[in-house]
Amino acid sequence: MLVERYRPKSLGDIADQGKAKEEFSKAVSGWKPGTVIVLYGPPGVGKTSMVLAYAREKGFRVVTVDPDFPESVPMNELGASSSLFGEKKIILFDDIDLMEKGQEAAIEVASRSAFPVVATATDIYRLRKLRKAAVPVKLGKVPSRSVFSLLKKICESEGLGVPETVLKEISSACDGDVRSALNDLELASAGGRFSFRDRPLSVFDTLRIVLKTRSPEAARDAVRRCEKPLNELILWFSENIWREYEDPEEVWKAYELLALADLFLSRIPKNQNFRLMVYASEFLSLISAVKKEPYRKFTKFASPFSRFSLYSKR
Repeated sequence: MLVERYRPKSLGDIADQGKAKEEFSKAVSGWKPGTVIVLYGPPGVGKTSMVLAYAREKGFRVVTVDPDFPESVPMNELGASSSLFGEKKIILFDDIDLMEKGQEAAIEVASRSAFPVVATATDIYRLRKLRKAAVPVKLGKVPSRSVFSLLKKICESEGLGVPETVLKEISSACDGDVRSALNDLELASAGGRFSFRDRPLSVFDTLRIVLKTRSPEAARDAVRRCEKPLNELILWFSENIWREYEDPEEVWKAYELLALADLFLSRIPKNQNFRLMVYASEFLSLISAVKKEPYRKFTKFASPFSRFSLYSKR
């Protein structure tokens, strides 16, 4: 997957965002207990990548946590003054504006933590409870010329025969969303269709559309426009299919399609056949068709990373 393969390994690898990188570095080095560094901006501009790149570069271990599932999160250990083997840690609340209990938990952890507490969000104005404790770092949309340069570099490195005219279209269509541009490049290199998007869909919107609709076209479009790469989206479906579908036969068929999508994706690195990504995307969208009738109920979708997710430096 290009999104994962070309995830920035250092702050210098992140396209543009010069001011944000400087502010974030300064905020982490000067972090004080009781404050939460909040990286905010549109989807796909590098918020989480900036945290991981900084951690790799400076020797931190990133601990991501979802406080909406307290039974699986040892909150009393997050602010411990020491770490195994003296490791430095960054405590990350990723997509905190999508968490029900995220703001309260971040404030509590930051008040007694010996390590920097960082959060990412699309809209900082939704974080009313956290605003007083926040150290805001804004990331803007990446200019199309920078996206084009990145796509061209990747094509040269991967040997992808995608015309520059297509690269320019993708760079303009992504509206500053690098993650979407990489997903479109992968589809274009496989002969798939990409189009100008209105705006990327959150993973929760994608799940809601695919699991609620019976329209193949709507499901296909939702998978294509999702802010998450396909390999991560598979994990989200795996966590939530059983929460929505109640008929055992529907659940079985849905997970069978999910397994096929995962199988096709797993063959891409070995065979370098990116066209398999098109089939994987199609299998995910077909999950919408296995239900006999849409379920008229509210379903609270859960993150597959709700249990401690550790990003170690490599």
